[in-house]
Amino acid sequence: MTSDLSPYQTPNSEIDENTAQANAEIIINQVPLSRGAYWFFDGFKRFFRNPFAWLTIGLINFLLLLVVMVVAIIPIIGSFVPTLLYPVIVAGFMKAAANQDQQSINISDLFFGFQHQTSQLFINGALYLAMTIGAGIITIIIMLILGFGMFSAIDRANDASVILWILLLFLVFMALWLPVMMAVWFAPALIALRDQEGVKAIALSFKGCWRNFWPYFIYGLTAMAVMLGVGFLVFFIVFLVSGGGNFNSLSGSSETMFIWIVSILSIFATLAGGPIFFASVYSSYIDIYQSAEHQ
Repeated sequence: MTSDLSPYQTPNSEIDENTAQANAEIIINQVPLSRGAYWFFDGFKRFFRNPFAWLTIGLINFLLLLVVMVVAIIPIIGSFVPTLLYPVIVAGFMKAAANQDQQSINISDLFFGFQHQTSQLFINGALYLAMTIGAGIITIIIMLILGFGMFSAIDRANDASVILWILLLFLVFMALWLPVMMAVWFAPALIALRDQEGVKAIALSFKGCWRNFWPYFIYGLTAMAVMLGVGFLVFFIVFLVSGGGNFNSLSGSSETMFIWIVSILSIFATLAGGPIFFASVYSSYIDIYQSAEHQ
């Protein structure tokens, strides 16, 4: 009996599936304001579902960052490497978060971007670099122009004018850099998980962020409030341990406790900060983007 199956059927099927996924219409949902706060805390929830896996991924990511920092020392070329690699690394975090929903998160997921859609991720990184350079040049030109007005205000010793010019410079900076961040926020996830092309992923990312600007505004406010709360808590603990801020009065045991507290918090923030943040980005990604066939 002759089989109808070809030894080439499986890879062709995978290619067809990827092509179909890339060509599928993507619906961009507009979600309620409250989802912004949900995304932030869902990042913590996802992290603590598999803390050891995420911490290991965070450790590997930290080591990769150290390597990138060393490479970045190389004149001219080195300064481009972090931006080019950014989408590739983020794609790994997105894959890990996606696999976690399937109960199969793996440490190797971090390297997914080096194995899948790598060329498109690098194209996305190159576009990100071009937008960054463009925004930087425009920012410098505008700041130079506005700077003359600020220096003139300083010469006139007008404090209100100085504050106004500084605020204006900040608004110009945000107006130029916010669209760049919106364009790359979801792009790695769209390329890695939905097989979108680099250019199209940027357009979809910008549309998704624009349509959900206010939920993301709440996301930012929530993150800021939590960080301020944690900072105050750490300050309060340090204040108590140090006997009211007098470090010279610390006993041997108190000094040891202080060192341990600072060390543990620093290590946790270093290793867990990235996974928690990108898990929250993934949470917003699956909330906002949906394939038409799943409607």
